[in-house]
Amino acid sequence: MERSTLLLRLSLIITILTSFLFSWAQPIYYKSQGCTLLYQKIDENNVEITKQNTTLKEKTIYIPAEISYNDTTYYVTKIAENAFSGNIYVNEIIFDHNCNIQNIEDGAFAGCSSLTDIKLPATITVSKVLTPAWTNRFAT
Repeated sequence: MERSTLLLRLSLIITILTSFLFSWAQPIYYKSQGCTLLYQKIDENNVEITKQNTTLKEKTIYIPAEISYNDTTYYVTKIAENAFSGNIYVNEIIFDHNCNIQNIEDGAFAGCSSLTDIKLPATITVSKVLTPAWTNRFAT
């Protein structure tokens, strides 16, 4: 194979891989119930709620069961470590009744000094999704 042909093919492969990786890592902003949150793809079917901008001032945060982006529906299955940490405005978290959350990482709501109410659907139990470090704040 000619050197120029090989270089052209290699260049094409690198371009395709770079494009794929960039689109995979691209953050997704999605608005649900008046609250725009930042999401990150976990895999081809699932997203996580990731670290939010510190200017998020909504008092109520709604966690949807799924989001749609570029004609694809993704299930919201995780809230990342420190996703809302330090947010002094939020006082209520409402999870969609069809919630798919499987994990809420440590510190997801750390320092949320105004947070007083979490509304989970009957299908989700606190011990199922929250780590002990976080559940101590909402022990019943």
